[in-house]
Amino acid sequence: MEFENEEFEAIVSIFLKKAISEVNTDFGSSIIMDKEKNILSVLRIGEFEFSKAILENYEKGGLISIANEMKPFIRNRGKREAILSFKKRKIESELIFPIKLRDERTILFVLPSFKKGHFKEEQIEKIEKIAEEMSLAVEKNLKKVFVFYKGEIFKETLEDFFREGFRFISNFGINQKSQEFKNAEFLFLECPLKCSINCNEYFKICKNLKIPMAILRPIEFKASGKTIPIFSFYFQNFLNKNQKRIVEIAEEMEKRLSLELFPKETWLYEKIYFIRKNLANEWFSNSNVNDICKSLKISRVYFSNCFRKITGKSVKEFIDQLRMCESLYLLSLGRTISSVSYLVGYRERSSFFKKFVKTFGVKPKLTKKL
Repeated sequence: MEFENEEFEAIVSIFLKKAISEVNTDFGSSIIMDKEKNILSVLRIGEFEFSKAILENYEKGGLISIANEMKPFIRNRGKREAILSFKKRKIESELIFPIKLRDERTILFVLPSFKKGHFKEEQIEKIEKIAEEMSLAVEKNLKKVFVFYKGEIFKETLEDFFREGFRFISNFGINQKSQEFKNAEFLFLECPLKCSINCNEYFKICKNLKIPMAILRPIEFKASGKTIPIFSFYFQNFLNKNQKRIVEIAEEMEKRLSLELFPKETWLYEKIYFIRKNLANEWFSNSNVNDICKSLKISRVYFSNCFRKITGKSVKEFIDQLRMCESLYLLSLGRTISSVSYLVGYRERSSFFKKFVKTFGVKPKLTKKL
């Protein structure tokens, strides 16, 4: 993960000035270290010098231990032992405050004072708030795009496909007030073996935070025992340039895996892809398996037998699962039950109602209260 240096240092400089003002000093510095704790650069505000002995042997000067422990440190020492030095004035105390960023860089705020005992615990609390603000500001200026994933089966595969230019985060909480979740550019949610009403919560959070979302449906090919993901994308009206690129990578991953893992079943994957891609189409949503097979120009009996033999489930089961998930999504947008029923392919509202309750265990209207 890399920063644009000028932009990054400008952000650090702004918050260093704020820290200097908060603790009532006139000078200060930021020492920027990489993850191995090598010094990358030093920013300074005020006319002072760094102790040459300490910077040449900074491990002995305590900077490494402070950076590793990630705890604020107050020095009440004489001029020779201070990190910063002035020609005509003696530094009596220093506050050193470490901040660790997500890319494992560390920033040390070094704030000097000419007064003995100048720094106290309440000033550390002020710097903690500034450090949190600065970390958030820095994260927003990362070149990486944040991709979140909830699941297990495709974790390593997704990490590999999103290795370049993205920050991949898994095993996260679903609290939409979490600052980490607010940084998300895209959410991938692995579909559980059995449809769960919990997906409703993700739909609502993504809608509120305006985050596009994709559900991965694992399709296991019984003959080989291997699995590919089938993606369904939601909230595509939120897509920016980065998010459109994420969709492209996901679709590329889906197609490449199908070709590499199941070269003999490529024709079946193409039919599954067609079904998933056209689910929101009004004609398709109101079609039965017979109509769909006609549009695919394939025998229903042959297709159904192959589908069950290779995947272990029927075509109808697969389509019903897609429709139920689509219904949760549409309900999260505030659509009426009648309109959702029609849009996902149920001509009778009562049929949709029964299927929804059987699938999720709750009535459609209750999703608004969950």
